[in-house]
Amino acid sequence: SAQGNFKAAQQALNRDTALNSEILGGLGHQAVITLLEGRPEAAKIEFAASPHEDVGVWGTAVADHSMGLPKSSRQALDTLIARAPNSNYRIARAFAWRGEQDQAFAWLEKALAQRNPSLNQIKTDPLLAKLRNDPRYTKLIERMGLPL
Repeated sequence: SAQGNFKAAQQALNRDTALNSEILGGLGHQAVITLLEGRPEAAKIEFAASPHEDVGVWGTAVADHSMGLPKSSRQALDTLIARAPNSNYRIARAFAWRGEQDQAFAWLEKALAQRNPSLNQIKTDPLLAKLRNDPRYTKLIERMGLPL
């Protein structure tokens, strides 16, 4: 999905879900694909169906942004920050999706300081696409010891 190949992403997701039924509901991968397909209303419903409440709150932050609802998007993001400050990678993804690069990088720095294992997705995460042309992204990748 990082390169817009949603059908392949869906097929991979279906394989993963068959192997581990918690992936779909717990992490909201299907909802991210729906969001990337330009269907934020449907994505918000899918995020809300997650058994993990923080996934639903995060989903509201990104989906409402895509629906042109900045106030409720920000309220959801503030709720997530207050409730789950160690969800630093997820928070960075939301800020990146919202186009708030400074905040996104600040939260990525927190994720790096805490050695958040989700950082292993940084180079392929489609929600971080808006950050990739920023020189701070290259510096972060270099500091992580990853190839550019």
